[in-house]
Amino acid sequence: MSFLAAVLDTLLPGDRAALPLPPGSGIGIEASDLPAEALAAIASEAGSEAAFEAASPATRTDILRRVEAKSPSVFQALLTAALMRYYQSDAVMTAMGWRTDPPQPKGRPLAATDAATWERLKKVKSRGRIWR
Repeated sequence: MSFLAAVLDTLLPGDRAALPLPPGSGIGIEASDLPAEALAAIASEAGSEAAFEAASPATRTDILRRVEAKSPSVFQALLTAALMRYYQSDAVMTAMGWRTDPPQPKGRPLAATDAATWERLKKVKSRGRIWR
C-alpha cells in the first residue's frame, strides 16, 4: 500500500456491507488531485510517509485528527478535494444507483407534475413575462 492509498483509505474506507462503495484508493485519485501541503502535514505528523503507511488504521485516524486540529484549513482543503473526486467517480455513483452518463443530449426523465403543483404555478404564470 502506498502513502496516498493509506491516506485515502483512512479518509474514505468504503463500505462493502451496506453498498458496494469502493475505498478511496480504488477510484483513481492521484496525489496531484490533492493539496500537497496537506499530504506533507500528514507525513510530518506521522514521522514519514512510510511510518503512516505502516501504522494501524486506528493510529492513522489519530494522525489525521492531529493534523486537523493543528491545521484545520489545510485538512479541510484535503477533505474537500478527496470527497469531490470520490463522489464524482463513476464507481461511487453507480454504487449509489445514480446515472453516470451525461444529461445531454438525451436529457433526464422528470416526474409528471401533479395538479396541486400546476394550481400553485397559476399565480406565477399570470404575472406574465418579467424579464427582458
